[in-house]
Amino acid sequence: LRTLRFGLWWACADDRTFEAGGRPVRLTRTEFDIVCALVRHPKKVYTKRELFEMVRNEEALSDEKTINTHVSNIRTKLKGTGTEGYVETVWGIGFKLSEGD
Repeated sequence: LRTLRFGLWWACADDRTFEAGGRPVRLTRTEFDIVCALVRHPKKVYTKRELFEMVRNEEALSDEKTINTHVSNIRTKLKGTGTEGYVETVWGIGFKLSEGD
């Protein structure tokens, strides 16, 4: 199995399952792809454009706000897992994983 780990996150790329704090979390395809991109390079600051292009496999033409919505949904789904703070906003740039974990 191809698995990715970061702190209390565990993602299986083969069956596209995700756990946070030992709890299964249901993510959409796009949300799962965003989480995996962040976990693969936890110190990298991703621009919204980079994330959009990675998860959609197409050029981000105008609506990078889509990524904000997906990240917001991920954060909502993480409530109660103890990992709510893992996705950090880098103002004016995009997102990265929190170094505190």
